[in-house]
Amino acid sequence: LVMGGSVTMGVMCSNFNPVGKTTTVHLKHCAWPKRVYSFIDHFFPGVVEGHILTVGGMNTKIGTEIWKYNMIPENSNIPQQPDILINAYSTNDVHVNTMKDAMQRNLTLEDMVHDMQEEFIRTVIKPRSSCEEKEPPLLLFVDDYLGNEQREIRKTMSVNSIGNRLSTYYGLGFISYADAVRDFVYGDTDEWWFSPHLWPKRQIHPGMGAHISLMYVVAYNLLNMATTYCDRLEAGPEHIYDSSVNGMPELKSNKTLDGEPKPRITNALPPAMTTELSLDDISMKWREAENALTALAFNASQCSNDTAFTPCTFSWAWNTLTLLGKQILNIMESYLDLNDGWEQSDEQKTGLVPTKSDAKLKMRFNLTEPVEKLNFIVMQSYGEKWANSKIVVKASVFRNGEQAAEQSMEMEGFHAKQTSESFNYKMDLGENKALEGDELVVDVNMAGGTTFKIMGMMFCRF
Repeated sequence: LVMGGSVTMGVMCSNFNPVGKTTTVHLKHCAWPKRVYSFIDHFFPGVVEGHILTVGGMNTKIGTEIWKYNMIPENSNIPQQPDILINAYSTNDVHVNTMKDAMQRNLTLEDMVHDMQEEFIRTVIKPRSSCEEKEPPLLLFVDDYLGNEQREIRKTMSVNSIGNRLSTYYGLGFISYADAVRDFVYGDTDEWWFSPHLWPKRQIHPGMGAHISLMYVVAYNLLNMATTYCDRLEAGPEHIYDSSVNGMPELKSNKTLDGEPKPRITNALPPAMTTELSLDDISMKWREAENALTALAFNASQCSNDTAFTPCTFSWAWNTLTLLGKQILNIMESYLDLNDGWEQSDEQKTGLVPTKSDAKLKMRFNLTEPVEKLNFIVMQSYGEKWANSKIVVKASVFRNGEQAAEQSMEMEGFHAKQTSESFNYKMDLGENKALEGDELVVDVNMAGGTTFKIMGMMFCRF
């Protein structure tokens, strides 16, 4: 499964065609993921089943939410648990909006992208602690970014630096198309076989030449990975030593040597690579994570392959509506008790907006699984139109016909920044969480201003 944005989707692929106008190809068939699948299938028919999950504008941060809350449409042929997952968001990860977001948070672009990609990694390869969690796939990153959201060379290579750092730390595969063609591009930035056309104008979508080249780079790395693994198995036991001790053969001597390292940790994620993580505490934190996971004593072999991964009772987000192929109110229809003044707006980013200052919304859920966290993605903006913009969300839990808990949260749609951006509010019901068999009622009411925009809702177990 390849997850990515408009570059991965093939936008502009057939527009910039080195062969001229002799070939017309649909963008998704022109894009490198489809070419990789076709290339491999030609040599190994029926061995690989390829899928693409792409929406323009999506980045790693959004990809994390899609994976974490399993927002892959049930009626699609996309597998819920792929064997191999490829993150191809590199270009969108350094989008101008990410640059602005980093500046507003007083972060460098590199720190911002590092945090996004590390969260994705930790979400995807997190060891299972229950059968209701996904089996971690083989995770690979593809770096296709050569510019020109940034013009400075060091900044254009930030994704590459982060990819090398994180792949080494977490033991992932990192494939850099950008490295493979960098000399050609830097030698002539006017070329458009390997990089986006129309430079120095702002253009991030490369043409067909780049997608064909990407196909060869990715296919070569996949083949190299497979053959290296298979060759190791075919070498035979006489050529393979017992590497159970820190990757090294056991010493023939029975002497105890000072300074010997403890056995390598293999069943727990290393601590997050924050700016505070140091040599003083990395060993302690990693051992603590291992001990916590060992204490769970979870055995994945007891899980059925048919176990459904459904972390959320209800979920939608503005950037996945294209994948779902539905309108927001259609998704909500079976849960709506009341809609007095809310409608879908597709202006800028899609979301629910009020048609009057006292708009009300009520949803009712008869739960077949627990709900502990209510996530709301809202737009925060500026100016007179958005002054004092505010909603109040109230969650009520009913158990055996009686109210068992109630919790409210104010969510603001106005901020002082001269930009519009999305903001995540999370209501944690904690000990008062709704249980299987309970009824969860969620009220969303305007509480200030004349407008608001809800861009996503996810009511989940965690």
